Amino acid sequence: HDLSCDAMGREERFPSTGYLPAYACWLCYALVAVGFAIVFGLPQHPDPWHNGLLASLATTFLVWCFAYAYRNTSIYDPYWCWFPLFSALNWMATATSSPSSRGYYTLGLLMVWFMRYNIQWTWEGWTKGIHTEDWRYPMMAKKLGLSDSTGLLYWIVVSLIGSHIVPTLLVWFVLGPVQKVWTDGLSGPPLGVLDLAAVATSLGGVCLQFMADRTLYNFRKRNVELQKSQSLETQSCSKTCREGPWSFSRHPNYLGEVLFW
Repeated sequence: HDLSCDAMGREERFPSTGYLPAYACWLCYALVAVGFAIVFGLPQHPDPWHNGLLASLATTFLVWCFAYAYRNTSIYDPYWCWFPLFSALNWMATATSSPSSRGYYTLGLLMVWFMRYNIQWTWEGWTKGIHTEDWRYPMMAKKLGLSDSTGLLYWIVVSLIGSHIVPTLLVWFVLGPVQKVWTDGLSGPPLGVLDLAAVATSLGGVCLQFMADRTLYNFRKRNVELQKSQSLETQSCSKTCREGPWSFSRHPNYLGEVLFW
């Protein structure tokens, strides 16, 4: 467990933030997996790209329903790294021809990216449930003059659109173009030098993410003073990290994400 952390920090609470138990987290994402299987198993469009988009948006709305029911938008937090994997696996499973070597190594890269995030930042929703929310949600609410997670303005504009649909679409429009790698099978061009460059760039991006997140976590542990009843993820840090990758980039973790895709 030495390489993993409980939260990337910072986590906050609205006055009305609800507790989302672990069984609800598991149920939500089990239904997400079922939703992808149904959409791909009963395709509504001949183009697999459109079916992937439909599955992503439909299951995003499903996750939002759990967020609304339990009054906690952070149920969405793992979704953005789970749904690319669900999309890739369903594209490969429903393709009309066998996957190519490029399709397999691309899936392998996606798995590395997925595992890095889920091992390094273990989501407590799987084991304990969640009682706090990502700090970005209160920040977005405050920009609209809201002080609590109540009312249509919060649940439609901040939660559904800003915290569910927009992040899904941001990931989708970098994932969508990769669809043909998984659905064209052996009809694509042979492996070449560009494939080596792609693998090196993607793995380099994942390594940069790992180093940046680990450096920031250790920096926060050294510089945030905690009382006995406090946890690191609920406290802000008054100092700016300028160590490791943070010495040459303002957001090296986001830079790694861009490099991966």
